[in-house]
Amino acid sequence: MWGYSAAKGEFILWCPNCKYKTEPFDNKNAVISFWSLMNRKGDEQVLSNWIKNFKKQFPNYDQQVEAA
Repeated sequence: MWGYSAAKGEFILWCPNCKYKTEPFDNKNAVISFWSLMNRKGDEQVLSNWIKNFKKQFPNYDQQVEAA
């Protein structure tokens, strides 16, 4: 899903299922490229960065899963 802030001139993409979102970018091409790279399968560095960013966005995720 797309997000755009006219006041800041920033674009983001986010997953409607897990709510993971990209960093803000000033143009659509940059945010699409970032999303594509962050969802590339089989790359250990990409997976490591995705997990790091996910934990940064959702610091209590593990506790929520355990409670469910």
